[in-house]
Amino acid sequence: MAFTQKEIEYLHDTGKMPDWIYYQQNGKTAQENYAIQKRKH
Repeated sequence: MAFTQKEIEYLHDTGKMPDWIYYQQNGKTAQENYAIQKRKH
């Protein structure tokens, strides 16, 4: 079963999907994910 992008965002935002899975599944490039991680911390 594949999740839609909206479902992936919801699961991550509600804490039901760990970051390490989110960054593999969100469809963004490694550079985009790195920038997101840098902004979070």
